[in-house]
Amino acid sequence: MKKFLLSGFQKYYAETPTANKCIKYLNDKYPYIMPKIDHIAYRQLDNVEPLQKLLLDSDYYLMDEIKLPTENPDFPKTAFWYKHSYFPRIFLSSVQLDNLPKDLISKINDDNKNIDTYNKLLEYDQYLAWTYFWKNDINHIAIDLSTHPDNFDEIIENMEKDINLKMNSSFSKEKFQISSDGHLTQCSTKSDYSENISKSYIEFVHREILPSNKTKLFPSSIHRKDGFDAISANTIFKSTDI
Repeated sequence: MKKFLLSGFQKYYAETPTANKCIKYLNDKYPYIMPKIDHIAYRQLDNVEPLQKLLLDSDYYLMDEIKLPTENPDFPKTAFWYKHSYFPRIFLSSVQLDNLPKDLISKINDDNKNIDTYNKLLEYDQYLAWTYFWKNDINHIAIDLSTHPDNFDEIIENMEKDINLKMNSSFSKEKFQISSDGHLTQCSTKSDYSENISKSYIEFVHREILPSNKTKLFPSSIHRKDGFDAISANTIFKSTDI
């Protein structure tokens, strides 16, 4: 598993200059705080079993299954998130292909990615087209800013301004996605491009100390909000929208 993750990291950072720029900014501004990966996200086309098996065989535990809201009911999406005692969380999502024409399904199963197939899939669903083209590449990495001394919103606003980030936003033009219980805040950049196609991006996360743990003298990550929010996750996905 370590080899799989390291290989993915190397490719991700090589092809995601925005992520490198953000990490450098955080290291320069907060030199005594090592950026911590909150989770790594992958997308799959209907068949999540091989990656699920790798995770479970590597001592990851399935924590939850999330039905994601969608504007395109023909291509419903589901996410699973996994937790490990040492490695970062894994957020694994997939899209159903039942309503896709059979000729396109056969092209999807071809190992050689094709720009014409990508463009055809794009007419149906952007997530679907992205996942076909990039397959098992990391969709995004999320950095946990929960223990940074400055307010989360302030960190993001300053970073956006100082290094000229292009942020993803919801339909209401809000860049910050807040969970229904108010304990998880997320935001993400728009994706970088590779081969003239949207590729990967970076996300930032703040997990609040849960009310029941507020009295802890030395609260740690186990005392903070865990898991994910379906509506927020769906908005974060729009980072790869063209």
